[in-house]
Amino acid sequence: MVPGQPPYALQPLSKDVFSLANLPPAFEITFKRDPAGAVAGFSIKQPQGTFEFTRAVSEPVGITIEDLMARHVEALGGEAAIRSRTSSEATIDIDFENQGLTGTGTVWTKAPNMAGSDFRLEAFGKTIATIRNYFDGSAGGEQISFAPETTLSGKRLEDSKVESAFYEPLEWKTLYSKIVVARKQKVGDEECYVVVKTPPSGNAVTDYYSTTSFMIVRRESITWDDTTNTGIPSTVTFSDYRKVDGLMAPYRVTIANVGNGNIVITTKTVKTNVAVPDSVFRK
Repeated sequence: MVPGQPPYALQPLSKDVFSLANLPPAFEITFKRDPAGAVAGFSIKQPQGTFEFTRAVSEPVGITIEDLMARHVEALGGEAAIRSRTSSEATIDIDFENQGLTGTGTVWTKAPNMAGSDFRLEAFGKTIATIRNYFDGSAGGEQISFAPETTLSGKRLEDSKVESAFYEPLEWKTLYSKIVVARKQKVGDEECYVVVKTPPSGNAVTDYYSTTSFMIVRRESITWDDTTNTGIPSTVTFSDYRKVDGLMAPYRVTIANVGNGNIVITTKTVKTNVAVPDSVFRK
């Protein structure tokens, strides 16, 4: 994984030596092991030369997965408040900072794992595009006015099943087959616990939780394209937390990737436990 680039699959050449998918043969990685056989680092050979990397020594993080999950749930407002919700409807403003586009939209969620959204993009005061996303818990897709419709499949479908989990803060142990508090790391001025969550299928996500507020500050994930068998790294930052019907929610979300640059989503209104028809989550 290289920040700002698609992931490169390793293809074995010999023991501990790999080429990188979609790169010329001049690129090669050799892993190095310590006397016990554990990976201690690697070297990457490329046309510019060979570069050495040593595995970083992890410092004790001082918190268990169970404790972090409990503190996060408490910070949100508590398990009872989370379970008291069954649906939500939010209206938002959208700003494509690097493309000169703005827009408005509505986002719906519904227990246990339904999600849908409807966006309208504008430029020079005119509507130029519409984007609709839908997922009903088992199937979903994307309908864009200026592109062919996409039906979710493969890893992207599996990722949607996890992303749409309405009670995700309470379901780490069922949604993910492996959860690791990897380290502490600063995001801006905020020290965070870095948590890597790996589902049984699909792509792992890396979440950053504040060590003081225990709210999620950043998420790193992959948007997968099963047609090309590649993924685009995406970073989401969460800020401006406010209490809505007893639960904390981020009112400003910034999505960054190499395809679109920065997309800033600002929440205008939120309604909870509203009647949302299932048709919102279907084609």
